[in-house]
Amino acid sequence: MKHKMTGIPKKWPVILILFIQVGIFLFYAPCAMSAPSNQAQKLILGFEEAELSRGAHISREEKPGRQSWFYLLEQPEGFDFAARFEWPGETNRAWTWHCRPGAHTEGELALVTTVAPVNTEKQTATYRRTEYLSYFYPNVRRGLVEARPLMTSFQWLVKARPDLRDFSGYDLLWVDLHCDAGPVKLWLALEDNLLEPPVMRTYEIPENKWVTVELDLKEASRIRELDLTKITNFWLMAKSSVRTTVRIDNIRIVKQGVPAAKKILRDSSPMAVAIVRPKQPEVPSIPSTVKPDRAAMRLTKPIVVARGSIVPFGWVSAYDKKHIFVAYNARDKTNPEAKDEARAVFTDDGGRSWKQLADPTARNLDHGTARGCAVDVTGDGIAVSSGPGCAGLGNPNPRQHLTKYTFTGKGWEARFPDILDSDIRHCGSNASVVRLRSGPFKGRLWAAWGQVGREHAIDVHVKFSDDDGRTWIPWGKGAALPGSQSAEWSDGTYGYPETVVCPYKEHVACFWRHKRKCGVMWSVYDGSDWSAPAEVSPVTLDDMDGAYRATMSAVTKADQEIFFTATGLNTVLHWDGKSWHNESIPIEDGGMLSLAGDVVTLFTSGKVNRRWKGVRWQRRTILRCYQRSPNGRWEEPVDLTPELTIDEYRSFAGFSVPPYAPENFIPLVWSDYDEGMVKLLKVPVPLTMRKDK
Repeated sequence: MKHKMTGIPKKWPVILILFIQVGIFLFYAPCAMSAPSNQAQKLILGFEEAELSRGAHISREEKPGRQSWFYLLEQPEGFDFAARFEWPGETNRAWTWHCRPGAHTEGELALVTTVAPVNTEKQTATYRRTEYLSYFYPNVRRGLVEARPLMTSFQWLVKARPDLRDFSGYDLLWVDLHCDAGPVKLWLALEDNLLEPPVMRTYEIPENKWVTVELDLKEASRIRELDLTKITNFWLMAKSSVRTTVRIDNIRIVKQGVPAAKKILRDSSPMAVAIVRPKQPEVPSIPSTVKPDRAAMRLTKPIVVARGSIVPFGWVSAYDKKHIFVAYNARDKTNPEAKDEARAVFTDDGGRSWKQLADPTARNLDHGTARGCAVDVTGDGIAVSSGPGCAGLGNPNPRQHLTKYTFTGKGWEARFPDILDSDIRHCGSNASVVRLRSGPFKGRLWAAWGQVGREHAIDVHVKFSDDDGRTWIPWGKGAALPGSQSAEWSDGTYGYPETVVCPYKEHVACFWRHKRKCGVMWSVYDGSDWSAPAEVSPVTLDDMDGAYRATMSAVTKADQEIFFTATGLNTVLHWDGKSWHNESIPIEDGGMLSLAGDVVTLFTSGKVNRRWKGVRWQRRTILRCYQRSPNGRWEEPVDLTPELTIDEYRSFAGFSVPPYAPENFIPLVWSDYDEGMVKLLKVPVPLTMRKDK
């Protein structure tokens, strides 16, 4: 008996074929799609035109404006993909990827770059080198060059699709490389939105052979607490004794067990960061035979210090009325192309003579150097400049050079620069540093500054040092102060908030104000975390061209009584340990505060110019001070000078006082524009004009 076969409907094969095709499509779907958890690997970057042309802010021509943060430019072979430096009127580049045909491991193109040979024998380091810096932040520009940058994802990854920043669910980061000469030492760095220093691995790349370098993501998450859901940047650097062409391709994340087509190179060294610091903060010792002169003083005539100016760089400090330190800037008047140079001098005879010290290591005083500051009542001071370590936009580098001046008992000595920070991604124009004078962490140095960071956003960073400024440690997983970011992205890369840090209880408080539409904010560190940022004053600097060069001043009396003022304020703000209130002292445009013993003094110079007139200009003013007696009463203002022409730079008034001074006087320095001189006045504490006249 024959059984009749039931026929399969004719439409079923079509459905079956479509089902198979959909399955194949999903299996081979472009890795740039948001990856499901069972996808074995995900492409992050393959340097293909179709891949890089997707997304916003991409232009096919180099042109200024907010709408084109990246350029995709066709070339006779392949194309260039470049990131803009900043807007609005510039077309200069932060970096360029040369994507070219030829040998590759994915798609049709690869990134092609070169490594120039490094000859360290003919170079001189501009800072104190350490194993830590050479491993995590090899110097890529100026001085003793340790590596060459090959590529960075700075700007691109934070502007790319969010799924490309999520490395969670994967075990390994793989990058394919080929060098036509070698061997080549390679650094591979990876960071999330906070971690400092980055996760760093090094390899030796052989000659003329494709290899795959591997970074263990799970180990980085476990040992370094790398947040795999918030990957922000990765970059490659290299060092070679000969010029070599490098091809980079197929940057991807994979799961354990995925077969590799090329030889895998791994770094077996420990991933943990070893930071050795003293058990107790170190403080320079002054010989016991040195006794400060604290005798009562009278107001006398100003003293000429040197030819130059106290702005944009310069500060003053004192150990006593005989030992006084002044940093300033000077220019060779005989050379019309000369730039301002940083200088430092001191006197040990009350100002009758001045002795030259080694110059601070500083470059680009306009927007690449902080003004400098005294850090304690003994007269120690610090200059911070990113100019000597400038490596362009986006490249982590030993950038923030810190020159420490230490009082020895006879005078001051300059220390060869240490590195305050390598994480900053562009020039740094401000830094506030202070030493804790009491408590369990007595002697610890704290530093705060505004910067553009790894996500192309502007915020405040804070670090501390327990070895007198030689080694600086982020306050937490990284140095970013939580909640201090002005926005998720900053169009400009110069408008940093001015900052000031001051002792508070056992630790510090930090103040800042952003360039636009932001009042004065503050946050307090309690030993483990920072308080939520709170507004101290609603006064903005919206009417000012250069808010990042505005003055901000704070001093701490005892351990929790803070006095604060800043450009734009018409009074002094007082924190009594519980709340803020205005002091009964009407002033014009802030000023600078100084604490001598238990007497708070405010120094002012009238209203600072709001609109820039070039870079440097002058204005007529009278330098004036207000003293607050220990009982809390503010004395009548005292004119310290007749009307004079003061030097002013951008929004910095041309005078300075130390935040903490000897108990019997406060040194005041200013720039006399008419005479071209830096002048010094010793202001007695207490000051009563009837007696002192």
